[in-house]
Amino acid sequence: MDESELSTIFWTTWWLWTIGGAIIAGIIAARKRRSPIGWAVLGALFSLIAIIIVAILPALPDEEAERRERMETRQCPECAERIQREARRCKHCGATFDPMPPRKNAGRTERAADRVSRRFGS
Repeated sequence: MDESELSTIFWTTWWLWTIGGAIIAGIIAARKRRSPIGWAVLGALFSLIAIIIVAILPALPDEEAERRERMETRQCPECAERIQREARRCKHCGATFDPMPPRKNAGRTERAADRVSRRFGS
């Protein structure tokens, strides 16, 4: 093998390693709800190290699920634990209280056009 063949093999291997590290780090990051673009860049620069770090990091919480839970539950006035919105007694401390009425639009989302027309009376 001459020098040009070795150079071609080296650069081909380097590019494949760089692109592969970027893709793998980006996919792992996306599955953990982290920035796939940022981790792809780090994967391209530091391939194996970035892949190991993003694989070890815990997944970020699902904000949509937390928002739904907050809308379907409320905080107990006695012990501050989350309980069902319609509950009459806290399952954690046993405190009793009046249940909150269910949300008006539970289970459906309101369109932006409906909100605008209701607000401005159109």
